[in-house]
Amino acid sequence: MVAVIPVSVDQDLKITPQTPPLNAKLQVVFTELLAALKAGQLEMPVLPDMAMKVKQLLENPKSSVDQFVKLLSTDPEITLYLISATNNTTLFNECPAGNLHDAITRLGYRMLYGIVLNITLPKLF
Repeated sequence: MVAVIPVSVDQDLKITPQTPPLNAKLQVVFTELLAALKAGQLEMPVLPDMAMKVKQLLENPKSSVDQFVKLLSTDPEITLYLISATNNTTLFNECPAGNLHDAITRLGYRMLYGIVLNITLPKLF
């Protein structure tokens, strides 16, 4: 699927994207939310610390499995869940993961991040 963004071109050939007008109710809600944020009356939730640290490691191409192990081993709940999830996955039933390093290697970084988010995000609410 391709998104089409309407643009306008002025006489100097400067291209400017055009945003469609918001419906009136949505505009009111958006304006009120923006005003509340600017006034400090509303706080946006922040990802839990562990999720942010995992995301930072993911964004660093030089990150190693050992760095993930060092970070995640500080949280017993996440460690237990990752090893459990790896051992319960039908793909890895032949040889169960015995430690966090094995679990991370088998799950991969993206799945690891998804699991960490699933564990940490409900704690926001």
